Amino acid sequence: MRFLLTLIAFVPLALSAQSASPDTLYFAPGSDQLSPEARKAIPRIAAWLRQHPAATIYIDGHTDPTGSDSLNGELGVGRATVVWAQLQPLLPKDVNATLTGMGAHRPLTRDPKQYRLNRRVEIRIEAAAPAAAAATTPPPVELSTFRRDVPLQQFPIDLSDTVRVRGAGGTFFMIPPGALQDKTGQLARGAAMLLLREYYRPDEILLAGLNSNSEQGLLQSGGMFYFTVVQGADTLSEQTRKPVDVRMPVRYPELTGMSVYTLAAAGGGAGPLAGGGVSDSGMLQRAWRPTMRPFRVSRPYWDWPRVEWAAEIERPSNETLAKLAPGAVITSEAAPPNPLIRLNRKPRPAARSLTMQVRKVSDTSLSVRYEVKMRRRGLRRFGTRERDTLIRVPQRQAEYVGQTSTLNWINCDRFYNYPDKADLYVQTPGFKGAEVLAYFPSVHAFMPAEFFGDRYGFRSVPRGMKVVLVAMGKKGEAVYWGRSDVHIVQGLVAEVKLGTLPASDIDAALGALE
Repeated sequence: MRFLLTLIAFVPLALSAQSASPDTLYFAPGSDQLSPEARKAIPRIAAWLRQHPAATIYIDGHTDPTGSDSLNGELGVGRATVVWAQLQPLLPKDVNATLTGMGAHRPLTRDPKQYRLNRRVEIRIEAAAPAAAAATTPPPVELSTFRRDVPLQQFPIDLSDTVRVRGAGGTFFMIPPGALQDKTGQLARGAAMLLLREYYRPDEILLAGLNSNSEQGLLQSGGMFYFTVVQGADTLSEQTRKPVDVRMPVRYPELTGMSVYTLAAAGGGAGPLAGGGVSDSGMLQRAWRPTMRPFRVSRPYWDWPRVEWAAEIERPSNETLAKLAPGAVITSEAAPPNPLIRLNRKPRPAARSLTMQVRKVSDTSLSVRYEVKMRRRGLRRFGTRERDTLIRVPQRQAEYVGQTSTLNWINCDRFYNYPDKADLYVQTPGFKGAEVLAYFPSVHAFMPAEFFGDRYGFRSVPRGMKVVLVAMGKKGEAVYWGRSDVHIVQGLVAEVKLGTLPASDIDAALGALE
């Protein structure tokens, strides 16, 4: 048997006798705060709930269609949260609530003059089903793990020289000669391959099943990646002889004071690069650990690429380039009589003249043209009298700059300290075996759920914070996923409803997290 109690939101208009009731709760438009009259009605509602005991109370917050979907969803959750916060102390301790922000998706009326009827909270309870009816309930759908990893990037490198590599997501490495060794401790030299996976967006982290948990607690993540180096069929040692310089893009400027965290793959294997994905590495059972190495934040800079034969000509200063309008050109010439060009790493006079033309394409890009006329020595070295080379110089925005002595998982994090904690539980009605993850968008943190028999749980999460709950799994070729946005209060049992979704649409579904 199902009971429904509708709580109409307050507007400063007289309500008809038909819509008004002794237990109506009133809200101001756009507000989630109860009026004094509504607070007086809470004890009567609690008494009604005690008379109709149920294991779970479903509280749905509704709004009118004014405002965006995201704002209406948050407002609906806020109204439901306020109602539950007032009701919970008056109910038995074993009573839980599922709070849902419905926004404006289930209106009672589409008449703008009656929008007050849409600004409401609905409380639903379900009595225990009779034994005969319970026998007809279909068994839950058994799901297996669904994961989608980011593309594997491969970079040919030469370990006999300084290695400089930048990934598609902006991760930069500089590996000095003599920094790497094989698993027997011998110095690694010669041709090798650097393998890299980058995880910066929330959807990339969630779809890979990653998290930002540490032994000390929840971490705020600025991004993470996995990298290693292989020679032939052998993977080099995780431990380096010299530190490797690392740069990571700053996606969230408010995250400062970050540190380098690492996470070795379970069993000491090659992590997600050997087995084809994160789901094969077993790393999710382990926590990130600090390395005591900080990440500092750099200022934006122009990333001039290395040109093997580039002459020693002075580049424009950052101040000069900042004043330069897009489309403007600066031309520089090397001072006579002997412009220098590097040959075999030693300066030798080989150029008769050198001109460098810098054009500012945009505020974040330069086009640089080198024009060189060679002397005889340069002609013998390069096989040409003239060289005309065009290069692009991008401007890099602020980056996290640090070092690591481990070729494995790297996470850019800081510890998030929140003294006000609560436990959060999640149900996935009709499904079993789904993977449930929590994303805290205000602090950029990720947490996996634990499974407690008939439901999932998150221990000691930040009370009062908005959390995005994502559940996903697959059965055969069918992919199931669901999402629910809630605000955390003590004793909350959230509900994530799963449905089928084409695998090609999951990226778009999770891409709206930011």
